[in-house]
Amino acid sequence: MIKPWPFIFTLLTMSLLALITFASGNKLGELSTIFDPLYNITFYSPFDDTPFSINYTHIEVGGHFFIFLAVGLVLRQWLVKLSPWICLIILSLIAGSSEFGQGLVVGRTTGWDDFLINIIAGSIGVFISNIFQTNRKLAQIS
Repeated sequence: MIKPWPFIFTLLTMSLLALITFASGNKLGELSTIFDPLYNITFYSPFDDTPFSINYTHIEVGGHFFIFLAVGLVLRQWLVKLSPWICLIILSLIAGSSEFGQGLVVGRTTGWDDFLINIIAGSIGVFISNIFQTNRKLAQIS
């Protein structure tokens, strides 16, 4: 029997990945005006009242990180019978394709920093998923 949650999670992850890859810069600009109040939040340290502002860059990096963390988790769950190293190679191809696709869209740019964030986050997702698989196998054995 097919469980619906992994399938729904996979579709959601791939939809978000397609959105960040192929949405034009103008559309993302419109989206950012909707969430503009979230970009200009200032927190103050409880110890010395030092301000810390959350800006667009923090939101962008967080978006890349969490989407590729999900991509890594999904990829490892789908390719559970393959080596984690093969998953990392496929992950790097997905991250590279995502950045290449952004370069082809009007109003978007590509960057090595985004590619590295994607690889790091996806790798964390692959290895977290791998740990869950190992723990599940150990639980079944004992």
